[in-house]
Amino acid sequence: MPKCACGCGRECNKTYVSGHNFRGHHQSQEVKDRISKVHKGKHKTEEEKEYISKRTKLAMASPEIRQKISNAKKDKPNYKLRGTKKSEETKNKISEGTRLGMQKQSIRQKISNAKIGKPSKLKGITISEELRQKISKNTKIAMLKPSVRRKISESNKRRFSISNYLSRLEDKNLEFKSTLCWDIDNNMKNRVMEDMVVKTIAAFNNTDGGTLLIGIDDNKNILGLKFDFIQGNLKNKDKFLLHLNDIICGRLNCDRGSLKQLINIKFVSQLNKDVCVIDIKKGTKPIYTMDKSFYIRYDNKTIKLEIDEIYNYIKDRFEQQVN
Repeated sequence: MPKCACGCGRECNKTYVSGHNFRGHHQSQEVKDRISKVHKGKHKTEEEKEYISKRTKLAMASPEIRQKISNAKKDKPNYKLRGTKKSEETKNKISEGTRLGMQKQSIRQKISNAKIGKPSKLKGITISEELRQKISKNTKIAMLKPSVRRKISESNKRRFSISNYLSRLEDKNLEFKSTLCWDIDNNMKNRVMEDMVVKTIAAFNNTDGGTLLIGIDDNKNILGLKFDFIQGNLKNKDKFLLHLNDIICGRLNCDRGSLKQLINIKFVSQLNKDVCVIDIKKGTKPIYTMDKSFYIRYDNKTIKLEIDEIYNYIKDRFEQQVN
């Protein structure tokens, strides 16, 4: 029997091609099968198999993905890995940071200063808790639509104006009326109540202008317009406004076009009660009632001038018109 071609010196009847791997050709078939099984991974533990599978998938991934996974393992602070599990605290921080990033630079600076307690650039003092809440409220308002912000601004102005009126006493430029047409004392609809409103409007025009509030009594108690709406049968603001314009135009020598320039009527809600606020400008020409009476304001009263007083008053007050 010829010698083995692998150079081991043993006798072997197999013929091998040059360059062939001769390792293990003298082993028994049982040993060969065992080695084959090991090479196929059948003898590896589950942990080893999972590790090999993971490394295989990683090796097949693109360089960018491998770099991301590597960065994630190093737990870099500036890296955000999509799909990774985050704690609730981390999610809240990311959400807060995203909302903050959408704000204007000036608002972000105010919020940042408030958080770290930096001195205010405007006042030079540490921002208090009250101011922080105000900044938070303003930030929420700044995120609203312009139309909504306008409505909020107008509402705030109205509330501020009513508070100012209630802090004052009736004077030359301010008058309170309980109702427009309903007589509370006599429990009836009374034309005299309407005449009092018309005379006051004419008096403000003929003097220095002023404000008339309907729905507030002389003691500054807010009654609202319920007496005119229910007992006076005006029902709602629209009918109230229509009736008010009708009696003003019908009982003063003033057309509707002039009235629009003379007075401004609005409704304000205070303590869930509606109040009618009538702002009357200082007139450029005298206004009379339909019975030719002429009224002016004197301190907190509306007074009627006699015929011989009217000429001198108009000459002094409306000098340009007389000339």
